Amino acid sequence: MILPTKGISQERCLLSLGAEVLEQLERPDTLSSLWEDVRARHTKTRETLSFDWFTLCLAFLYAAGLIEIDNYGVLRRADVPSRDRIE
Repeated sequence: MILPTKGISQERCLLSLGAEVLEQLERPDTLSSLWEDVRARHTKTRETLSFDWFTLCLAFLYAAGLIEIDNYGVLRRADVPSRDRIE
């Protein structure tokens, strides 16, 4: 699920989808706006993306400490020190 498997393509795994979400979060954004942006991008490539899979991706990113959510529900990239970044 996190990594591609025989049943989950590389484009659909949480790691790839998470990278796409982080790319979209260049600036803080609301959940609904971020969902629309990511869904529109997937519609262009003819891949279906359910909201469940999208929220699972957000949970993965939050658990990994890569995104933060403020009191108003705005999502943003977490400020990860450079020594802790995965490169």
